[in-house]
Amino acid sequence: GVRLFEALKANKDKLVVTKVFAPWCRACRGLEPKFNGIVKDAKYKDIPIVWADLTIQNNKEYVKSIGVLALPTIQFHVQGGKVDTFPCGPSKVPILKRKLTQLVDDYVDLSTMTVKDPTVVGLPTQVDVLTDQDKSSPVKKKAEGMVVISSQQRKMMRKMPYLSSLTDAEFSTVLKHAKELTFQQGSIIMREGNIGRTFY
Repeated sequence: GVRLFEALKANKDKLVVTKVFAPWCRACRGLEPKFNGIVKDAKYKDIPIVWADLTIQNNKEYVKSIGVLALPTIQFHVQGGKVDTFPCGPSKVPILKRKLTQLVDDYVDLSTMTVKDPTVVGLPTQVDVLTDQDKSSPVKKKAEGMVVISSQQRKMMRKMPYLSSLTDAEFSTVLKHAKELTFQQGSIIMREGNIGRTFY
């Protein structure tokens, strides 16, 4: 975990693609040669990109803290910030290739071979969520990059399948730790584990 953190800090001028794996994971072993093939692909030779591996061994808590829910997982970082994370078994390599192409198209200026500033690219960004109940608290004030959720939005969210089963206290805790993601029009928000356009 420490080495990945250091790699992200030391390579802020590059894209960082991290494969999170476990030595005992069969899908991880199946992904290994395909991932190595991508790493050695000539089309990435001049791209400012760093390829990293992170094992879950001795890093379990850190791996959980960076949002890894399944193995193997691929994460993309730009200027030290995570811009994508997704489970990627061997059968999902075509998706990985498409996502890599999109990552390079979105974040690399091909005329100078430099990484673009992610804050001006206009792609998915994460911001903290602040409920209107928090806003009235003298301790919690809306900071730059925070989003306020209205009472009406809270009621609507309470009807979502996962959130409707939570107690009020659990729901409030979820909102306090929530991040809002914004996407460009036409982006696929989430398909993993859900049918059609269902997501939450």
